[in-house]
Amino acid sequence: MNVYVETNFVLEIALRQEQFSNCETIVGLCREHRIHLIIPAYSLAEPYETLIRRHRERKKLKNSLDTELNQLARTEFYTSDIHKIQNLTNILIKSTEDEMNRLENVKNDLIGISEMIPLNSEILNSSAKHQKEHDLSPQDDIVYTSVIYHLEQSKTG
Repeated sequence: MNVYVETNFVLEIALRQEQFSNCETIVGLCREHRIHLIIPAYSLAEPYETLIRRHRERKKLKNSLDTELNQLARTEFYTSDIHKIQNLTNILIKSTEDEMNRLENVKNDLIGISEMIPLNSEILNSSAKHQKEHDLSPQDDIVYTSVIYHLEQSKTG
């Protein structure tokens, strides 16, 4: 049986989010050769954009917090508490590095056990049509079109 997965599947595993265990079950079935996992190549690239955006937002938040904490530190009443909070702001940056490392590991693992649907000119040319038909974001439309393309190729092959 073929099982198609997309970007959120990759993120669930890499970030160990709510559906992580279900995704791991699917990966386990793939390792046991009970299912055939198929992933659009775009779904392995798109999570990086998500994490980079989060990193920028967290860095901006950390900088804002650091500015405010520096102002508060000038007041004697808050000096001892400021150091505790500054350690927390460092977690914002460290968490992004950890997430990127986990994503890289998950990506490499999935590449080794699944079939990739390459992103090609046919998919890119067809995606605009599906985007309008199904009211999809450009990113979701590329994934959708990749799956449709793969299904059509599988019928004829």
